[in-house]
Amino acid sequence: MTFSINKKRQVSILLIFSLATLLMFSAVPTISFAQTPAATPTPTAASAKDYTSLAPLPCIAGNGVSCPQGNGVVVPTVNFKTYIQYAFNLLIALAAVAAVFQIVRGGITYMVSESINLKKDGLKIAQDALWGLLLVLCSYLILRTVDPRLVNISTTLVPQIELKKELLDPVTLSILSDLHAKSVEFQTNMAAVRNDVQKDEDKIKDITQQKTPLQNQVMAALNKIGVQMTDPSHTDEACKDVAKGIASTNDKDADAACLALVKMNDQISQIRIGQAYKVVTGEIEAIVYPCSIIATPDYVADCNKRIDAKAAQYKGELLPDQQQQLAKYVTYSHAVVGVNEQLSLVNAKVDHDGSGRWAVYDADQATKKIDTIVADYSKTNPDPASLAKIKDIQTKAKATIATLLKK
Repeated sequence: MTFSINKKRQVSILLIFSLATLLMFSAVPTISFAQTPAATPTPTAASAKDYTSLAPLPCIAGNGVSCPQGNGVVVPTVNFKTYIQYAFNLLIALAAVAAVFQIVRGGITYMVSESINLKKDGLKIAQDALWGLLLVLCSYLILRTVDPRLVNISTTLVPQIELKKELLDPVTLSILSDLHAKSVEFQTNMAAVRNDVQKDEDKIKDITQQKTPLQNQVMAALNKIGVQMTDPSHTDEACKDVAKGIASTNDKDADAACLALVKMNDQISQIRIGQAYKVVTGEIEAIVYPCSIIATPDYVADCNKRIDAKAAQYKGELLPDQQQQLAKYVTYSHAVVGVNEQLSLVNAKVDHDGSGRWAVYDADQATKKIDTIVADYSKTNPDPASLAKIKDIQTKAKATIATLLKK
């Protein structure tokens, strides 16, 4: 069952008229810009009737309103006419978007529906949206007739962003570049940790899937000898005794399956332990990263406490060798935080007092302290990679201190 030819013509005319209306609607703002009268110099954008808005708005010249600071410049106090035009334009834009959405929705409903009632509903939705769009267009034309400024928004809505000279200083640029490098390194390391942990989870999932048929085999064998069991996962405990030789399923194949299950469980345990080490080192690095940037004495002390607490939290989950590695990593992290603390102290001194005699003295003391921190770390028998990293951090910190003194 279909609509008559007249209904189809109505839909075609409706869609064509909607497109023409949208094109005309998009052309109206351009016409209004061209017909906006020239500004008169008498009133200003800030008059006795102005008020301070919660958020600054751009001043728009025209129709007796001038902008001494420039057309489009954001001002804290606005005239009612300047303020209300944004409300009108926002409502008009939202209504137009809603109308177009409804027209499309009605057209889709009409095309995909086979029921006459649904087709009528789709046609009515599109017709109602079209009438709404026409009302919006009429309101636009009425507002433009009353005051073209109500529909005329300057293209300069956002003031130009100007960088302070301090941000363009070579010393500042060098520091910002160093912070960016730290950020990139941190994000790269965190991504590597997440990838490694995900790989471990995939391995555990594969092993668990391989365990399922073996667990069912062992459970069937145990049920035969009178050991009632309904959960396959309970076979892991029973298989431990089989692996030790103190129990048997009275089935050679099931005993072999038990041995395989024990090995698989050992593999999962090893993966979990390695995963715990990756997680704890990653979480410690997440503590060290902000401490290397905001390295004030109080914050550094708090960071060191959190590093120790995080290591203590995971220590029981690690093997003895991994516990030793974690202890070395904690020592390395304390050294990194200590070096950056000295760098931060010099930076704060230069910003507060300039690069005078006292700043040079403090920089010299900080440099000696950095050398002491690195020397003490070298005595802890670190691995070559960590020692190379801390020495690189030492070199960069001393170079940054030298650069700060040139301010």
